[in-house]
Amino acid sequence: MSFFQNLTHHFRSTFRELFVYHNSSLEFRAKLFALVAGADETISLEEEQLIRKAAVEIYNGDESRAMTMWLATKEYVEKIRSDNDLGVDELAKDITNLLKRNRRFVSKIDTQMLSRFLEIQTNEDTRDYQRHIIDFLTALKEEYTPRS
Repeated sequence: MSFFQNLTHHFRSTFRELFVYHNSSLEFRAKLFALVAGADETISLEEEQLIRKAAVEIYNGDESRAMTMWLATKEYVEKIRSDNDLGVDELAKDITNLLKRNRRFVSKIDTQMLSRFLEIQTNEDTRDYQRHIIDFLTALKEEYTPRS
């Protein structure tokens, strides 16, 4: 990653942390979507549209917040695809650690919404990989959901 790209990324991240209400929740959701989207070698136009529509749905039409989530998701996917220290496995570990520290995030895991990726995926191997990721997230959700 070039110096300029690195600086731009840090500026965007800092901006979100300072000015976005409930930034940690938004970042967590972006990581969930990036985890599933990052299983694909290239993000298709359909996947980008799916993420945008899901973000608008999650934030009840709040376009600004939805756009922020979409951009954060794209950043995480780019990090996964670049020769960086963040891969799918590392992102999955990060999500697990975030859940351990903040169990309220479990309510943010919407596997039905994430399963929409499977409907538009044309590569069978990638679809299987995404299905395994969604199964992993389902197991995490079950593990960290408070018992009555």
